[in-house]
Amino acid sequence: MENNIIRSCPSPLNFTTQFDTWKYNEAVKVANNWAELSNAGKDKFEEPTWSWDCQYKLDFDGPIVHVESRFYYNYETDDWDGNISIMKKDKELKEIKIKANNLDELKEKVEKAVAEWIDKCLKITIEQ
Repeated sequence: MENNIIRSCPSPLNFTTQFDTWKYNEAVKVANNWAELSNAGKDKFEEPTWSWDCQYKLDFDGPIVHVESRFYYNYETDDWDGNISIMKKDKELKEIKIKANNLDELKEKVEKAVAEWIDKCLKITIEQ
């Protein structure tokens, strides 16, 4: 496979012959095959993957971390408790415990905790 898949074919906007169309279609097949092979073993919901955008601009996009959480209603204490886990694939990066008296308070605390964690990550990233 040549180093620049897309260089080998003209832009669809500049097709002048039927051969240009065939050459472009073949390059598209090669490009998509390259992306498929490059993404082998990757979970597009868990990590960035390679893809070709319109007019075959190359993208490497996707999530780096995700949030998992679970909250239980405690009938004895009449409140909610649980935890938020910040995950990278199946590895927990941070656990945040939450306790709330009602659903509105739970929603507020959870969303605030996640937003604060995101802000901390962004601050660290910007400072570097």
